[in-house]
Amino acid sequence: MKANILFIQLGCSKNKVDGEIMITNLVNAGFSMVDTEEKSDVIVINTCGFIQDAKEEAISEILNAVSFGKKIVVTGCLSERYKEEIFENFPEVDGLLGIHDTDKIVSAVKAVLSGEKCAYFSKKEETEPNYKDRILTTPFYYTFLKIADGCSNGCSYCAIPKIRGKYVSRPIESVVAEATSLAQQGVTELIVIAQDTTRYGLDLYGEKKLDQLLLELEKVDGIRWIRLHYLYPEAITDELLCVMAESKKILPYFDIPIQHANDRILALMNRRTNQKEIVTLIEKIKQKMPHATLRTSLISGFPTETEAEHKELVSFVKKGYFDRLGVFPYSSEEGTKAARIAPKVKKAIRIARAEEIMALSQEISLKKNQDKIGKTYLVLVEGIDTVNNIYFGRTYMDSPEIDGTVYFEADFPVDIGEYIMVEITGCDHYDLTGTAIKKG
Repeated sequence: MKANILFIQLGCSKNKVDGEIMITNLVNAGFSMVDTEEKSDVIVINTCGFIQDAKEEAISEILNAVSFGKKIVVTGCLSERYKEEIFENFPEVDGLLGIHDTDKIVSAVKAVLSGEKCAYFSKKEETEPNYKDRILTTPFYYTFLKIADGCSNGCSYCAIPKIRGKYVSRPIESVVAEATSLAQQGVTELIVIAQDTTRYGLDLYGEKKLDQLLLELEKVDGIRWIRLHYLYPEAITDELLCVMAESKKILPYFDIPIQHANDRILALMNRRTNQKEIVTLIEKIKQKMPHATLRTSLISGFPTETEAEHKELVSFVKKGYFDRLGVFPYSSEEGTKAARIAPKVKKAIRIARAEEIMALSQEISLKKNQDKIGKTYLVLVEGIDTVNNIYFGRTYMDSPEIDGTVYFEADFPVDIGEYIMVEITGCDHYDLTGTAIKKG
């Protein structure tokens, strides 16, 4: 059965990996991928359903697909979370897949093309998805390496455990085999992801094994950068820090979602740390790796958050512990413990508090960037602005899509995916400018 598929990818990097696995399965089954609704026979929407904004984006995509009158398959977190509601509210949707059914995407597409309605929802993957041969939708030189799925932390505001289930680690051998395959495809930067990477291995081996996994990934030929995301502060061990500090491939980049700095709010969030412990961890990281870059995410306006507690968070941010920072107004998610906590902070106040923190973070970022002027950094080249004849790329301090960019001139040939030494000559709040010195 031949048909054209438009695959619409929404949500986080973990969801992107699931999407790539489904695209690979479809291509291997003989389907053609297209880039517009008009060219498609089937529109597959891989959704996110984590917070209200994500749900609204997914619903908008479904409505748009309906307007084209094509066959529609909805998969991902929204599908898993609202399976009955989607069919009820969008009768035009032909197929639904749960988050454990990436292997059923071909069957779903064939069913809807035959005029059937279908729904596949498994409690867990029957077999491990084909990570090794997935078709990448990222640029050829970097990709995401998902080492686990689900979450068992039980943060009171988070619906992920209800959607994706308990934390399940992949075997070390499977992850390393995938990394080796990716390197053979030309990938040089691996971005290691899970809902909580620091928990890796606990369910499978009875103890945390992230440090051991990293030692094995270091051995993969062709990989130059290994970047870690989603490190929970209370689970960053001395062993992990030692592995990172001694490594030539693991970047001194720490994505540590602390969510807040007030101890009462942290306890209400069911976080397993407090402000003092967070500061102690940061000081330990900086002692072992003085050039480490720290990123975090915060939630503003959590239920019952007082103005004084917000100001405490502002004061904490002012100390400049974090080089990169994202803040999100609290989103109440049904079925979570936080949704039952009262009183709620008014939406306008939540947004205003988030904006205050972001404005402060922007000024901190500018000062930190100004301190980089005159220094030289290794830059992974991502492209060229042909209008201005200037290249752009990222340093170890910058994760793709969420952090800054380095724009630089070069008087010698530079290729995309190459590593170049760049001297920094200027900056703005988030990005750097410079001049290429030599090949890296």
